[in-house]
Amino acid sequence: VTLHDVPQLAEGAERCRRRTRAYQCIARAAGLVVVSSEHERRLCAAADIAVDAVIPLPVPDLGPPADLTPDERSVGVFGFLHPGKAVDVVAEALAALAAGGDADITLRLLGAPADGHDDYVDAALQTARAAGGRVEVTGRVDDEDLARVLGEVTVPVALFRNVSASGSLGTWAAAGRRPLVWDSDYIREMEHDRPGSLLITDGTDLAGDLRRLLDDPSPTRIPPPPPGIEELGRAYRTAWAQWPAGTGGPA
Repeated sequence: VTLHDVPQLAEGAERCRRRTRAYQCIARAAGLVVVSSEHERRLCAAADIAVDAVIPLPVPDLGPPADLTPDERSVGVFGFLHPGKAVDVVAEALAALAAGGDADITLRLLGAPADGHDDYVDAALQTARAAGGRVEVTGRVDDEDLARVLGEVTVPVALFRNVSASGSLGTWAAAGRRPLVWDSDYIREMEHDRPGSLLITDGTDLAGDLRRLLDDPSPTRIPPPPPGIEELGRAYRTAWAQWPAGTGGPA
């Protein structure tokens, strides 16, 4: 079994306890436990969950982008929209810029609200609108449109309140984008694995960070790394080959 979104206290103590018990039960029933980052391995160790292998999430193959028409001044958040993505924080920073006279700025939410979080997303949109900012929610982006949609955003943002592994970072990279991210253990691990793929901020002046990148978005564009699906398959085959005989693993 591959454990994802491993519980951590940042999501709330009671929710973390409930989810930890569930993850412990799943891990005990599994013959082989895989996680997607060393950060997740450490979280599992703290919860007395033994991990057999760390296999990072792959960079997807988005193919060559279609004709790009880059936005004039936009800030993009990609994926399911919920409090863990700090959409409200991004909206507040954008609102500060709009209130300061940046009337052409647009908040583009490239995804759909996660179940139960429509009100949260609506409140973030209202924050941006009230200050004079423009907003857009695309809903789910089709796979064939990802390279174009992610490529057209002026400033990609991937702020995580509590992240243990993220597929969206790899998707931004596959689109040739280097998102603005909050510093964290997991983010430092990802930057170590793919040097130069992330723009790390401490978040003390997010509006200022956004303004600088809106004025000069060149740091947000990088050559896309090679797709990692085949590497992912090889890593899982290696893990399966080490599965002890008699545990129900592959013959």
